Amino acid sequence: MDQSFQQLNDEDIRSLNPKDTDHDEAMRVFALSKALRPLTEEDIRPIGEPEENTPGITGETRKTISWIWRQGTVGKEDSDEELRVEWAKSRARAERYDEEIRIVEEEMRRTLRFLSWKSEGWYEKRDVQASRQLSAAVLDGMQAYAERQADMWYRLGHSFQNRWKGVPEVVGKARDMVAKPELWYEAKDKEEEMKEKTRLKRMAKRATRTT
Repeated sequence: MDQSFQQLNDEDIRSLNPKDTDHDEAMRVFALSKALRPLTEEDIRPIGEPEENTPGITGETRKTISWIWRQGTVGKEDSDEELRVEWAKSRARAERYDEEIRIVEEEMRRTLRFLSWKSEGWYEKRDVQASRQLSAAVLDGMQAYAERQADMWYRLGHSFQNRWKGVPEVVGKARDMVAKPELWYEAKDKEEEMKEKTRLKRMAKRATRTT
């Protein structure tokens, strides 16, 4: 042991402010424990490094800033500069994603309109057949085929419409998060909190089984 350092005793560990009581110190520690999350290996990464092992998410969308860079203030100028650069990159990504979402929304709208147009077109063909000089058997067959095609296109459009029914709500929430990033971080914090609660419950169950 280095002889230049004194032995550290319990009474040496105290606040710089001599007026602080044990209660004050305990409350300060409690406040810090509430503000700071448990630090995991996944949290220790550079600002721009993407989160690893994120299921279902690839590419640029995996870039999420670790909570350690958003906790409190950053004192170093180089760290502040990194945060500003990462903010600008995130802003550019958000604008690009918003543009892509608008394109997809328009494609969805046009798809539904196209399927509706196809269905209406076959119904019109069915009605046109009635004016032609054809035998009853041929006319019935052509009208039945037209109705079948019209119904097929209608059901296809209806199925897509049902599948995409929840998209506007999801897109609306995403745009709110782009406009107010704190909403995204709040959702992320809640997600992490739920994961931590689940982890603690599992640990408690394991401890109960072992005892």
